[in-house]
Amino acid sequence: MKNRFIGDTRISSFNDVNSTIDITAYSDMKMPEYRGFEFQYITTLDISQYTTTSDFYKELAQWEIRYDDGDAEAKQEMQDSLTRNDWDVELGPPPQFTVQPDGSITAGDAINGRRRIRGGIEHGGKIIPIAVYKADEELSGKEVYQCRVEAAQKANDIVGSTRPNRMEDYIMTGVDLIKEEILKGDSVSVLEWLEDRMNYKERWLSTSTQQQIFNKVMEWGNANYDLTKNMDNPIADAWCQEHGHKVKNSNGHFDKKLHIVCVDNTRYADRLMAYAIMPACLAVQRKDPIRIIFYSKKRKPSDIKKNTQSFLEALEAAYLNCFKLVGVMMPTLKPMFADDNIPEHRPWVIEGCIPQIQGEQDVHGSKLVSYEEVIASLPKKKKKTEVTDFMEIDKALNIAA
Repeated sequence: MKNRFIGDTRISSFNDVNSTIDITAYSDMKMPEYRGFEFQYITTLDISQYTTTSDFYKELAQWEIRYDDGDAEAKQEMQDSLTRNDWDVELGPPPQFTVQPDGSITAGDAINGRRRIRGGIEHGGKIIPIAVYKADEELSGKEVYQCRVEAAQKANDIVGSTRPNRMEDYIMTGVDLIKEEILKGDSVSVLEWLEDRMNYKERWLSTSTQQQIFNKVMEWGNANYDLTKNMDNPIADAWCQEHGHKVKNSNGHFDKKLHIVCVDNTRYADRLMAYAIMPACLAVQRKDPIRIIFYSKKRKPSDIKKNTQSFLEALEAAYLNCFKLVGVMMPTLKPMFADDNIPEHRPWVIEGCIPQIQGEQDVHGSKLVSYEEVIASLPKKKKKTEVTDFMEIDKALNIAA
């Protein structure tokens, strides 16, 4: 049986204003099958009314189902595809939606294809084809939601996907369903869900990967804290550009003094010192200070706070070690580098931290959060006390090693 069409069967080309594309080529194509949804017909959606700042575009973001949905590389890949192939009906079925009772289509009705629709809006497209589905009438609202997010996840598996889903994507789907109280958070329910509804053993063949997914769904889904805003280097870099913290100069180049740094590994403090701060100090024309913006890949608020503090402490230690090294290499200069002689000036400025902590920071805002604000709730560290030669007294004062 051929697929049914409603409305126009020709759409405007994305790349040639004088040509159109015949979407009846979808007539014999088998549309995807999803639990809880049944394919109805193919129609068109006018996206010319939307921009990248419109609510429709923003609501198509994949609620952390796909971590890399908004990064620059994902956007560029989609634009490259649309530029090369236009809307090629031979590349697979059109995006899939359910429809409102009045026949309208909203961003929240998307089952699969959000990235392509966002790409079409970014590209300035006018009309796109969509496949319309009907939700099973016996399902509750929560059950329809569950079927929708599961379908969105499984549709991006490794077979035929330009950007296949990742381990984190499967994890966040489970976490979301637990937080929405759709999926129970006990181990039996989570494992049954992964095996029976998500077929995760077919997507992830390694038993160690399967265990990692299960463990993280259990940990984050049952956590008594809100997960922090997801961040990695591409996302952090894009955020800083979008909100004006990383800008190009009149020559079209970004400021090389700005470093967007992950705080989760203190060894990078030594690298930052060696590859950025020291060369700036030794430059013939010194251009202090180095500008630093912090972010973290951690999802637990306390981890971000502790890592932020530890990183700056490691950076400070690396700086002080430079003076100690000179004292070791040139003993005659050692008295000059006693602790009380080291200048207070530091050849860097911490401009702030990207807001990531839900409830404490404006994670949807554009302003950096100060370092002091991030670590403010951490318990104060006790000052180290010198151990004396009298062990009994040391034990009484609780300072014995």
